[in-house]
Amino acid sequence: MRRIIAAVTAAAAALTLTGCAGEGAAIDGLRERLISAGAVTMDVEITSTMGGRLAEYTLSLERTTEGDTLTVLAPEEIAGAVLSGPGGGGFEYAGLVLDMPSEGLNAAAAPGLLLDAIESGAETLSWREGEDTLVSLALTDEISVTLTLRGGEPAYAEFTASGESALTAEISKFELGG
Repeated sequence: MRRIIAAVTAAAAALTLTGCAGEGAAIDGLRERLISAGAVTMDVEITSTMGGRLAEYTLSLERTTEGDTLTVLAPEEIAGAVLSGPGGGGFEYAGLVLDMPSEGLNAAAAPGLLLDAIESGAETLSWREGEDTLVSLALTDEISVTLTLRGGEPAYAEFTASGESALTAEISKFELGG
């Protein structure tokens, strides 16, 4: 009887691992396309709850081999503001501040960190929910991203910092260029 239970348990574990391997192929394909692309443009709606404060931004990131350019699309008060290259401290425009510590997770860094996670984050778990594939990617010991792939393309991401949900990114545009 114990042998039968052990055999059934081993078979179930093998099926589970096989399913996970199939999910990993989705991030591997996206990772290869992103790394080989000469440029990527991504529009994201960021909702941050960091520091106990709700903040919402719509940002457009263009990454080329020359660097990143981040354009604020909303809120309207700072729409059109552009930040190029690495940032630090804070990005201020007309009295509004988009927090940007030089390291770690913040709303302005999230689009770039998401691309970094896709390119080189350590996959810790993947699974399917309906038609979507979800992949957990560890960026650092403290920051991880759970990425939702819809039709193989990034659709949504949730960032956690030190195990707590910190911000989300609804991806409305994701284009790879040569």
